[in-house]
Amino acid sequence: QDFAVVGETLQLLETPSDVAKLSLLIEGSRTSVGHALNERSSRSHCLVHLHLTQRSGSRIVKRQLLFADLAGSERIEKT
Repeated sequence: QDFAVVGETLQLLETPSDVAKLSLLIEGSRTSVGHALNERSSRSHCLVHLHLTQRSGSRIVKRQLLFADLAGSERIEKT
C-alpha cells in the first residue's frame, strides 16, 4: 500500500547520474522552520521513497526503499 505526502513530487530516474542530480535538487529545496524550543531551527526533515525495477530478460524484480532524514531530535523532557 502506497502513501502520499503533501508537496511530494515524482521523478523518473534511469541512471546513476539521474540519482545524483535528484540528490542535489533535494538538498537545494530543503527548508527549516522554527518551533517552540528553537525559533531559529536549522533542522529540516526529508523523506525519499524509491521504487526500483530491475529487468533481466523476462524476469522483473521490484523493490522499494524509504530513506528518512529526521534531522536530529529534541530532548524528550522538553517536548
